[in-house]
Amino acid sequence: MTGLHTPFTVHIGTAQAIQHRREATIEQFRAANPQRFTRVPSLPKLPTVAWINEPQEEAAGRDTTRRKEAA
Repeated sequence: MTGLHTPFTVHIGTAQAIQHRREATIEQFRAANPQRFTRVPSLPKLPTVAWINEPQEEAAGRDTTRRKEAA
């Protein structure tokens, strides 16, 4: 999971809606229990991309770069 989201929710575009619901829930809890929080809680940033199986062409491009750097 990346940023507390699965690759699937990032891929299909529901991660933003889930993030908003999480923020609302945290804010409701914080408003009801202000003594429990010394600072405003924040969620991790949303990922821009998430892979279950990285495409071969991107993986191959990075592998050759690593090999050149290691040599």
